[in-house]
Amino acid sequence: MAGNALQTVMLKRTGVPDGVWDAGEVFPESNIYVGSLGAVVLPELQKRDLRGVLTVASCLDVWDGGEKPEDVKNWLQVDVADHPGENLLKVMPKCFEFIDRALSSEETAGPSSGILIHCASGVSRSVSICCAYLMTKKGMRYDEALAAVQENRPRGRPNPGFARQLEILQACACNLECAIESWEKESAKLGPIMDRIRDQRDEATTLKARVDNIAEALIQRENSEAPKILQIQRELLDLRTEVAKSLDQKSTFEDRPAKSIKKAAVQQIEEILATLNLT
Repeated sequence: MAGNALQTVMLKRTGVPDGVWDAGEVFPESNIYVGSLGAVVLPELQKRDLRGVLTVASCLDVWDGGEKPEDVKNWLQVDVADHPGENLLKVMPKCFEFIDRALSSEETAGPSSGILIHCASGVSRSVSICCAYLMTKKGMRYDEALAAVQENRPRGRPNPGFARQLEILQACACNLECAIESWEKESAKLGPIMDRIRDQRDEATTLKARVDNIAEALIQRENSEAPKILQIQRELLDLRTEVAKSLDQKSTFEDRPAKSIKKAAVQQIEEILATLNLT
């Protein structure tokens, strides 16, 4: 079994090569960076004087050892799921206040420093919060804010629910109270649909996580003990069947990202099997 091949399979989870920092500055000298969990690397933060970190996701193990390093002066983690039905607008006031504080020179007793806004993949939640901040604080339209973020974070794309909330925020002239009220009325009508989509997304992410765990276990075992090839083969083949059945299920309301996640899981299984010469 080739370790490099398995590392390549795992790399496809993020699409970021080793040694490349998985974040980008919104625009020159903004001191605002958007990225993934993989961007929370202390030397990279220090290099750019990023002393604030905003984690737009719950249940992420952000810091090695569980404790924030001293060089990171400000850290906030907000509980937000990457789901179209999630009310992102409600956490915006707290996020905006934190971003302002992190960018303030008063907080650092010197030249103003910067902030990293991140979620798990640096695609939806962190990008959405950054867009909302640019709209509210810089007077940008939603399309302008998204274009600014995508300049150095081209993979950034709010999920449909977050995109809709940003559109509502724009329609409300960035008045958060107005936007929250409008979104709650709109989402209430879509409640049953959102519940079905949430279930599909949860199932997809769980299946993908199981594949990732097998790949990571293989990499760990390679340097310490010979893997039980037949057992792993059975696990992978059973999991491939389970994901395939899930893909075949038809629903009136289909969450496209969930379907994409499942397809990625199947592809990853095939690639792992190929590295084991079991296909």
